[in-house]
Amino acid sequence: LFESAQRNAAPLETLAQLYGRAALAQKELGASTDELLNFTEKVAVALRVSGKSAEESRGALIQLSQAIGAGIVRAEEFNAILEGALPIAQAAAAGLDEAGGSVAKLSSLIIDGKVSSEAFFRAFEAGSAILEDKVAGAQFTVEQQFLRLANSAINAAKEWCLPDTTNWILRSLRAW
Repeated sequence: LFESAQRNAAPLETLAQLYGRAALAQKELGASTDELLNFTEKVAVALRVSGKSAEESRGALIQLSQAIGAGIVRAEEFNAILEGALPIAQAAAAGLDEAGGSVAKLSSLIIDGKVSSEAFFRAFEAGSAILEDKVAGAQFTVEQQFLRLANSAINAAKEWCLPDTTNWILRSLRAW
């Protein structure tokens, strides 16, 4: 997860939370551990494509984790994904045959209650190839470089510091 966060300038803590929540639904998703790691990696790519800050995307990732763990994707969760991480919705629409690559059609299917968590997971997995094309050759922004630095600090703290010190560092970084 750390390597994925660094490659994509994504918030390590948020990716770890997403992976943890996805792992809780692993059986229902019919996903292997490798598939969950790949999913988390592709979500990190989607965040990079979106160009939004970590804070702007945090709510969308929480809703995404709820969507894949709930058994069915609800409109409220999907709307948060649309607002905070549109490339995730675009990839899922590209990977879901019934949506035909249309986010509007995917939205309609979700409103009608016709998209299971597993179908969304698999559709995102299948459609995530569009993200690679969008991120190819992209440069990191200054904010993304600082996020990578924060990820490194978090990773170092978790490896070398006592848990209380790690929590203090995490709180300090969030406040910063």
